[in-house]
Amino acid sequence: MVYKNYERTKNKIKDTFVQLVLEKKNLDLITTKDIIERAEIAKSTFYYHYDDVDGFLKEFYALIIEKFNKLVSGYYQKEGNSRFIYIRQIAENLKKYDDFFRILLKSEKSNSFISMFKKNLVEIFNNDANLKLHQITTDKRRAEIYMVANGISYLFVDHYRENLNVTLDEIAELVCLSVSKSGFESINQK
Repeated sequence: MVYKNYERTKNKIKDTFVQLVLEKKNLDLITTKDIIERAEIAKSTFYYHYDDVDGFLKEFYALIIEKFNKLVSGYYQKEGNSRFIYIRQIAENLKKYDDFFRILLKSEKSNSFISMFKKNLVEIFNNDANLKLHQITTDKRRAEIYMVANGISYLFVDHYRENLNVTLDEIAELVCLSVSKSGFESINQK
């Protein structure tokens, strides 16, 4: 029963945070006090779970990355396609929460999320045994993986920061097209 309450409280804090982000339209304006008051929890309850808003954000961002990972593994295993094709699935997921991600990625506090997202892409590509790369050496392979992961990450970021006038679907299509033309793709891609 204690575990249920623990999870229920954490979910309430997460839901409250999302509501506040969508209301305030600025992640940087949300304080611990805002979350505590809106969630109707004691200050000590919040601090039992998190050290501060940044501690909360780190866990919250990790949950988003975890959801993206489930998309990747489920799609890749089920379809047997290149992991790059999962970019389309991420784009679909981003569209579902478009307003939230637009606010998040315009925020000063988004850098840790962007870093986590890039690191996650690097890990996915690095662990893909079927990935055929231009370079054979380990260092060059890592460099190529980092280049692609950074490029993909910043296409999404620049879309949400309104530096690019393209849709998420167009970004996903461009990534998949560029990857297939570059040779940085899965050997067994359909």
